[in-house]
Amino acid sequence: MSFFSSMTIGKRLYLGFGLILAILTAVSLMAIVKVQAINAALEANSLEHTAVQRFAINFRGSAHDRAIATRDVVLSASSADRAREVATIEELARFYAKSAGPLEALLQKSTDAAELGPLYRAIQDIEARTVATTKAIIAKAEAGDATGAQAQLWNEAKPQYVAWLAAINRLIDLEESHI
Repeated sequence: MSFFSSMTIGKRLYLGFGLILAILTAVSLMAIVKVQAINAALEANSLEHTAVQRFAINFRGSAHDRAIATRDVVLSASSADRAREVATIEELARFYAKSAGPLEALLQKSTDAAELGPLYRAIQDIEARTVATTKAIIAKAEAGDATGAQAQLWNEAKPQYVAWLAAINRLIDLEESHI
C-alpha cells in the first residue's frame, strides 16, 4: 500500500491544498525578488540618465542665453551696456563649466559611453568654435567695428549657436529615450 492510499480523502485534500499554497508562496517570493531586481535596475538607469539629461539641459540654457547676450553685445548702445552683456556671457560660461565637469565624470562611468561619447565630443567641438567666434565679435564691438561685429554675428555666430543647440538637443533626446 502506498502512502497516499492509506490517507483519508480529507487528509489528501489538505495535503493537495497545502502543496498548492506552498507553490503559490514560492512563485510569489520569486516574483517579488525579480520585481525588486528590475526596480533597482530601472532606478539605476533613471538616476544615471536623468543626471546626464539635467547637465545637458543646463548646457542648452547657457548656450541659448549666451546667443542672446552675444546679439545684445552687438546691439549695445553704450560701453556700459556692452560690459553688462559680456559679464552675462562670462557668468553663463562659468555655469556651463559647472555642469561640464560632473557630466564628463558621468560619461566616463556610463554603460552607454560608446553612444554618448560622440555626442558629447560634437558638443565640445561646436562649443569651442562658437566661443571663439563670440570672443571675436566682442572684440570687434569693443573696438567700435559694429558693422564687422554684426556681419560675424549673422554669418558665423548665428549658425554656430544653432548647431550647438542642436548638438545639445541630440544628447537630451537620447537621454530621454533611455529614461
